[in-house]
Amino acid sequence: MKLKFALCSAFVVLCLAGCKSQTTPAIAPAALEDTSIPNLTIIYGSEPVARSLGFVKGKVFRDGQLMKLTGSVKNLSQATYPIEYQVAWTDGDGAPLMNSPSWIRVTLNPRAEKPIVNVAKETRGAQAIVTFKVPADVQIFIPEPDPVEVMKYQQEMAARQSQK
Repeated sequence: MKLKFALCSAFVVLCLAGCKSQTTPAIAPAALEDTSIPNLTIIYGSEPVARSLGFVKGKVFRDGQLMKLTGSVKNLSQATYPIEYQVAWTDGDGAPLMNSPSWIRVTLNPRAEKPIVNVAKETRGAQAIVTFKVPADVQIFIPEPDPVEVMKYQQEMAARQSQK
């Protein structure tokens, strides 16, 4: 009788251990602002945009008398969707320059890159601010990014950080 009780108790303990709830690791919120490139601030309009886009090969440099921004926006997901971006310039103290930057719409194919080139309109231009957002007239679902593309992007970001 004691053997049956011990076996039943062991069975119940094993069953209860198997019912233990599994916790999924929390996904860290994506940063909506990136200042890892000197003289450049990248602003993502929402967390899905921040997770599914990356700005690669970006740099701001003097080209003659004016500052120039070059780089590419990269789609880290496996879906095609439109995105809008805007480039604004500030002077050396961070004050915005008097220009009215327009929003530029591009359609990003899966894992594709689109180049962005912009030149400051004034010689006082020192820092660029690039803002990305989903167009207001578009209702889309931005899928989770491709893990391989995210890893490649994170490696490039880490290499950029180590060069500082």
